[in-house]
Amino acid sequence: MNKQLSTVDATDAKRRWRENLPVSIKQMAVAIEIKYGVARKWAKDPAFPLMDGFVFPRLFEEWSRQRFKRPAHRKARVDALEDRQRSSAGKSDESPQMRDLPAALPLRAARLLAEVS
Repeated sequence: MNKQLSTVDATDAKRRWRENLPVSIKQMAVAIEIKYGVARKWAKDPAFPLMDGFVFPRLFEEWSRQRFKRPAHRKARVDALEDRQRSSAGKSDESPQMRDLPAALPLRAARLLAEVS
């Protein structure tokens, strides 16, 4: 843990983050397990959801998705895996276990598996 964060109660910071309560930049860094310097750098971004020195977790998640181009919800990744599974369901040269394997893997792992097969 960074020296600057040694005074932050990790349990309280994570609880407040889970409950969508406003947290300071230091609490945010502890809650999402990033370096304090990274949190401060992000806070300087004009679009960062900082209000009177506090960050609201849900607003941060929206900002993070837009900044890092992440899918809006885990469901998007699951839907992509299901679509791929449906498209390959008719292949008879695969065992049932191999056919189900891509759906059980994270999207990147499934893509790598598809590339080598």
